[in-house]
Amino acid sequence: MKRILCSLLIATLPFGSVLAAAPKSKNAKVTLVYQHELPNVPGKSIKGVLVEYGPGAASPSHRHPSSAFIYATVLEGEIRSKVNDEPEHVYKAGESWTEMPGD
Repeated sequence: MKRILCSLLIATLPFGSVLAAAPKSKNAKVTLVYQHELPNVPGKSIKGVLVEYGPGAASPSHRHPSSAFIYATVLEGEIRSKVNDEPEHVYKAGESWTEMPGD
């Protein structure tokens, strides 16, 4: 099982829309771990999402909301990721990456 913890800094959205916008995969489980309003940035919040992939699972190519800043850390296993025109990269347990708004 591959587990990835993602922190999302995005505009406040209803709870359901965060999970509804998550990449669809029959072998992925997405769980909202935390959600906190940012008191010094009205209308913004930070959310932590745990994404768990089964062996050989993948997410289809997707985009995050243009206001989202993504920070991901691999907790177990490894994952192959590609952002925009950057080369594909394999991240292993303990490694992290970011995706800027609009990526």
